[in-house]
Amino acid sequence: EPTNAYAWRRADGRIALLTLRWQGPTGKAVRPVIWARPVDDPHAPWRWVPAWPASTPLLNADRLALKPLAPVLIAEGEKATLAAAKLFPDHVCTTVAGNLHRRADWSLLTGRDVTIWPDHDEAGLRHAETVRQRAVAAGAASVAVVALPDHLPLKWDLADPLPPGWTPDHLHRLVHAARGPGGAKGPDLSLLDLNRRPVPAPADVLPGWAPWLTLAAKAKSAPVDYLLAALLGAASGLMGGRVQVEVRPGWVEPAILWLLLVGDSAANKTPALEGVEVGLEALEREFRHRYDAERLIYDTAEDKGAETKPGLHRCRIEDTTIEAAAVVLAREDRGLLGWSPEMASWITALTRYRQGGGNDRGFWLKCYDGKPYSVDRRKLGDEPLLIPTLAVALLGGIQPDLVPQLLQGEVDDGLAARFLLVWPSPAPVAETIDAHAWSQAEAQVAHAFARLYALATDQLEAHPVTGREALTLTLTENAQARFLAWREGYLLELRRRYGDAIPSFEGKAAGHVVRLAAVLHALEWTLTPQPRLPTAISEATLAAAIELRVGFFGAHRERAEMDAGEPPPEKLARVLARHLVESGTETIDTASLRRHVRLPGLRTEARLRLALLELQAAGWLAAGTTISRQEKDGLPPVVALRSGVLVAARQVAN
Repeated sequence: EPTNAYAWRRADGRIALLTLRWQGPTGKAVRPVIWARPVDDPHAPWRWVPAWPASTPLLNADRLALKPLAPVLIAEGEKATLAAAKLFPDHVCTTVAGNLHRRADWSLLTGRDVTIWPDHDEAGLRHAETVRQRAVAAGAASVAVVALPDHLPLKWDLADPLPPGWTPDHLHRLVHAARGPGGAKGPDLSLLDLNRRPVPAPADVLPGWAPWLTLAAKAKSAPVDYLLAALLGAASGLMGGRVQVEVRPGWVEPAILWLLLVGDSAANKTPALEGVEVGLEALEREFRHRYDAERLIYDTAEDKGAETKPGLHRCRIEDTTIEAAAVVLAREDRGLLGWSPEMASWITALTRYRQGGGNDRGFWLKCYDGKPYSVDRRKLGDEPLLIPTLAVALLGGIQPDLVPQLLQGEVDDGLAARFLLVWPSPAPVAETIDAHAWSQAEAQVAHAFARLYALATDQLEAHPVTGREALTLTLTENAQARFLAWREGYLLELRRRYGDAIPSFEGKAAGHVVRLAAVLHALEWTLTPQPRLPTAISEATLAAAIELRVGFFGAHRERAEMDAGEPPPEKLARVLARHLVESGTETIDTASLRRHVRLPGLRTEARLRLALLELQAAGWLAAGTTISRQEKDGLPPVVALRSGVLVAARQVAN
């Protein structure tokens, strides 16, 4: 028997859906059922069939229809909604089924005052933002999101017991504060920024490298986030596919990372990469000196048949065509670093899946695994080209405009999920640093990279069955226990949030953690006098890897996804809002704005209408302003702003 059953009725009272919930020792399970015939047997009698309907009503849609003037409160989940109905009897309380925002019928919110109560965690804030966008698009008269105090317990919602010392009045005051005095929603000034939650700076994940990271960020006028990502990415490429971590028998992760620095042209992505490039160039100079010496011996040998023709070693590649990469990888049987300050062409080529990019995608997906591979390409000859270790760590930069193309591609084969992204706020203006200190910092990178590169030759052991040589790291007993406990809890939380549809990026979190732990472990070792890398990763390093993946890279990913999925109306409203603040005008001449000012994206009446509707929902327009959603009605010739909104907006902008 299910623990709970909830009936979802349409506006006329008919049941459209039942959601059945079971609460067990490993978490909860949800099963939707609808009254229908089975899809595979249209002649069978009607019965309850496990499925979601094509269009789902909001919970309590029948009550929304019966009380068209009542304010609406939207919670997250059925239990929280039932609790909200008792706490806010003057509201009609509702929620959306299974987070299926696109299937939901939002039409009953048209013309109504809507308040959204999020769960107290990041997923709750994301859900609230999606609901806010849907309510605005449905034509709600006003939309407000409750701001929860930081001291509330993590994940707290309205179905939980009240915090110590709280009464229902505290909850009512939060709703009142969200809607402003008299129930009116205050202006939403978040339109002036990127509306991305701040990402905490990584603390203590690389204690030995902390001074270098701080100094390099100042020297390059770049966010420390970029320098950390560049250091991790370059180190991963030098360790190659020969360094791996055995989590337990049968589960091995190579120390291969894919890292992307996201930012505009002026964000100083390239200077940040140059902070670690000095170490790569030092290696490449050593490779050239060695090659020149070996080539001289070969060229002067009397019996060239007895000598092996030398080749120039490589630690990175910048040409990311399969043919170019395969030739170098076949010679360098340890793996490489794929290096590209601007990866636009590579990402564009791979995301055009239907135009042949799918073939290249398969090759690059295998590069993440670090295993033997053979390439069949006519350009490479008649025989397959054998690659002993197909391992490429990727490090590069992209413009923000390419993020949606990468994250929202036509096919989810795990390519985008492999990437760890950083998209920080701009760094302050460059500081003057001591030349001697910077010279020592560059020497530190060069020395560390030389030690990392030597790992894939100095400490290798052959596999007893395949004979493949690798340096295999393990987790200490405490580290393994911590990792498995974290992984179990993390998976339970993901299932609670997403059910069976866990996002690919989250599904790869455990692998990311292990790979990051290997790179952190090796980087810290490079600063010690120990001649050999210890093969056991400590619990402290494992904990730092978890913090780095979940708290840092996970947060950066959320920022990227929020911007990638931002609806056009909000982007258009942001352009208009910034123009109003900069120009100082308190009225909008709609015709002049389109014909003469000609702001980006706002040169048509249809787009200007979307921006004005978004500004109206954000509380920027004067009371009584009417912006019709119907194109046939035209726009008002002049639209006035709410009194005081520009003063408040300038304070935020400054």
